[in-house]
This record gives sequence, structure tokens and C-alpha cells, in this order.
Amino acid sequence: RQAPDAGLPPALRRGHPLLIDASLRKAVSATVTGDAGARAFLGSHPELVDEVDCSDQSTGEDVDTQDQLGLLR
Repeated sequence: RQAPDAGLPPALRRGHPLLIDASLRKAVSATVTGDAGARAFLGSHPELVDEVDCSDQSTGEDVDTQDQLGLLR
């Protein structure tokens, strides 16, 4: 399944940085699975999401392994 923003240029896709209030730690931790991170929790609680334009800060590439570090160059 593709992410809803998969067709957007990398600079316009949702991603990191992600800040989660410490008071939500247990609730978020209960839903985190694999590489999806907090996606399920955030999808269930859109009222808690404040999007911040960081398009000038990153290409939006996701780096999960040492082999992917080249994406940052």
C-alpha cells in the first residue's frame, strides 16, 4: 500500500522531524510496529497533528540502514 503522499515531490511528503509530546508516550508506544513508526497512532488522532513546513530542511529521503546513507549526499 502506498502512502497518501507518495506521488508528491520528496520535499512535500510527510516525514521527519516528528515530535511527540511526552504525555502521549505510552499511547504511541502501544501502536508502534516495524517501519511504520507512529503512523497508526497519528492516523487515529489527526487532531493532535500540527504540520510544519520543513521543505527547505531536507530532501525527505528516509534513511533506515547504513547502506542508505548515500541518499543524504
